[in-house]
Amino acid sequence: KMKKLPSFTNSQSIVRQLFNLPEDEDVLDDFSCALRRKVFIHGRLFCTDNFLCFYASILGYKTKQVIPFNEVTSVKKVKSSFTNIIEIQCKNKTCHKFGSFVKNNEAFRFIYNMWRNSGYCNED
Repeated sequence: KMKKLPSFTNSQSIVRQLFNLPEDEDVLDDFSCALRRKVFIHGRLFCTDNFLCFYASILGYKTKQVIPFNEVTSVKKVKSSFTNIIEIQCKNKTCHKFGSFVKNNEAFRFIYNMWRNSGYCNED
């Protein structure tokens, strides 16, 4: 018998537990998208006041990525050959690329504004 997975969008505590976030960290929005590694890994990007958290579970292989806003140096929209990418550059020179958003512009505006309002954005 297959076990039903919990709905992450409906449970703040599961997301906090999954990513080891503080108790006062609430998910403000989430997006279905793909993280670009060697291949695109389809999953879900959760946005909180202080973090971007990506989670995917494909054929038992789990991918978790936590990006604290205090590490982010830029959030850009980049056109690639087959999809628009949201590129998140970090202080340690790591670059996270997300694509395959249903509403790319809406997701970009939300993530960019969250970063701008986080107090860690140094853009004018």
